[in-house]
Amino acid sequence: MTCALEGKLYLHPGEPAGAALLLSGEECAKLALPDFFYADPVRKKWNGKKVKVVGRAFLQPGIDSDGDGVLMWYAERDRKLALGMCDGGMGIYVISLEASGEVWP
Repeated sequence: MTCALEGKLYLHPGEPAGAALLLSGEECAKLALPDFFYADPVRKKWNGKKVKVVGRAFLQPGIDSDGDGVLMWYAERDRKLALGMCDGGMGIYVISLEASGEVWP
């Protein structure tokens, strides 16, 4: 299902997967972005800014952490997502993102 959401974007780079969160009021959605997005200096300036996201919604898997401190992740199609923030709810496989008059891709 394709949807459009607006909120503040928070980028959390990491290995082997980063986390991109869209916060709107009390709601949180995890964004599936390509790995290179986190390293792009142009995109880093969007961190903490209001953005508009268009993408395909998906339900995140219900994965229990084993508690040993290892960063866990999963893949949605060709994109990796870190666990530990905004888990278990809606995810968005990002098709386009707009902030401050700039559009990705």
